[in-house]
Amino acid sequence: MPEPVAIAASPAADYLAVRRGDLLTLVAAETLEVVAETRLGGDDADLAFAGAPAQLLVLLRPAGRTPELRLYNPPSLEAVAGVEIPAPARMVAITGPRAGIISGAPANLVVARCAPRAVTAQPADVGGQLDLVIGLDRNQLLLATPRRLEIWDAMSRRAMLRLNLTLPPAPRIGGAAEGHVWVAQPGGKSVIIYRLSDGRTYEQPIGGALRWGVSDPGAAQAVFGTSNGAVRVNVLTRSAMTLELPATAAAALAAPKSGAMLFGVSDDGVAWRLPLTKDAAPTAAKPDAKPAIEIKPAEPAWPRPRPAARGTEAPVAERPAPIAPEPRRAPEAEAPLSLDADAAWREQLARWATAALRGDLAPADLDPPRAVGTALTELDVDLAPAGRRVLALTYGAWLTGAPAIAMATAARAVGGEDAWREVLATGELAARRWIAVADGRVALARAVARFLDGAAPEHVAIVGDDPAPERLRGAHLAALGDAPATTVAAMIDALAARLGRVAIAAPGADLAAALIEADLARAILVIPPRTTRAAALAAWAHTGAGVILWPGAVPLVLAALPRWT
Repeated sequence: MPEPVAIAASPAADYLAVRRGDLLTLVAAETLEVVAETRLGGDDADLAFAGAPAQLLVLLRPAGRTPELRLYNPPSLEAVAGVEIPAPARMVAITGPRAGIISGAPANLVVARCAPRAVTAQPADVGGQLDLVIGLDRNQLLLATPRRLEIWDAMSRRAMLRLNLTLPPAPRIGGAAEGHVWVAQPGGKSVIIYRLSDGRTYEQPIGGALRWGVSDPGAAQAVFGTSNGAVRVNVLTRSAMTLELPATAAAALAAPKSGAMLFGVSDDGVAWRLPLTKDAAPTAAKPDAKPAIEIKPAEPAWPRPRPAARGTEAPVAERPAPIAPEPRRAPEAEAPLSLDADAAWREQLARWATAALRGDLAPADLDPPRAVGTALTELDVDLAPAGRRVLALTYGAWLTGAPAIAMATAARAVGGEDAWREVLATGELAARRWIAVADGRVALARAVARFLDGAAPEHVAIVGDDPAPERLRGAHLAALGDAPATTVAAMIDALAARLGRVAIAAPGADLAAALIEADLARAILVIPPRTTRAAALAAWAHTGAGVILWPGAVPLVLAALPRWT
């Protein structure tokens, strides 16, 4: 009996994780060479990569024991953290640094979040028997129960939007692809594809009984394995073509900037990859015709596409060598940039932003330089492409000494309808208070710009080492009565012990900027007595989040705030 096989690909298509039985292998996706190997202690496990830079999550279900979610930081396969998940448990979706897990009986949702050397798991009540979870972009999950179909925010673990779409009956599987989701029944001969923007639906035949399906929210292609072979579907053009693959035991799809890439493991343990960057219409092959999808000579030539109409086919190239059992030296990785390191990335960003504002960038160059994207990961947040571009553009403008940009100029510089949403302060950046609009011009918030400069916070003092696991929602009041100053200090220490890292607002601080600095430091904002007037606190509390320490009698303007206990 063959060993069970699973595979996962990192979002940037730099690593593969392959499990055969209880052997976990990390593979360099570029060369298909083994980087590291380890034994899991069980052959029932789910694999997924999350976050940027990618971290590997393994949900292990050892016989007779509670399932455990383990975290690995490639290229190492030494577990750096773990957390138990109530059984039964299946890891079914990824969005940014978070994983959606169906857990317990009745099946409910657990959201796991990766940090550099920690992983946390938080339950969420979805109000019904959960049978389908699909990872979307922007830290969102699509959840299906027998009575509801909703999009949830994975950060707050709350429903954002209810959808009125008719899904195939359970059991069902699904995935996301370029603004669409697809859902199908295992064994069915078609998939249902839904456009999220307007709910438009169409049914795509796949030519055989469905065995598996893979996709990525950043790619327009989805690939389905059927009883009659594999089919690639483009959800934007509604085109489909067959692919000739080895007998595939497991497959994964990644969407790096260079284009979608399909990875797989054959039944005999051979790892392979196939670029999906071409979108040729299916035609009958001629003896001298090139494959519909070209593979570089340096890459393994197996598999190659097969036109939907049968004809004379080109000779099949030699298969790549199977994954070797001996660990090999990991390829040298580019050292990640940090905000207090060499300033060369800022020079690149300033040049890119200047060219973008002049309109000198080609469409292929609209994304900021790679080094800039690496540095911006210090913000510890997943942004959609438009938000990332506007963030880079506004910080580049800050570096050039002209931080305020005309809205039309900013939107034209980075392109697309989503860019307009960001520069009009109705998108992700505005929701985080990172940009502001005044007199038709958009600029990066000073607190964010100074953080990216590598400067210390101006309005808060950070207390505590461990980051707060979750942001506090809303403003809370801690009434201290006639407590002495020593009690105030003890209260701050108690908050740090309970909440993790806290940010203490300085006297006279700009509370809006203080909240941004606290969020960037992954800390909970604490406002001590006599920081500012009660009326200013009450106005800030409508949209702010943190704990207000108030001695003596509570003013009427603060009396309605929820109490911190």
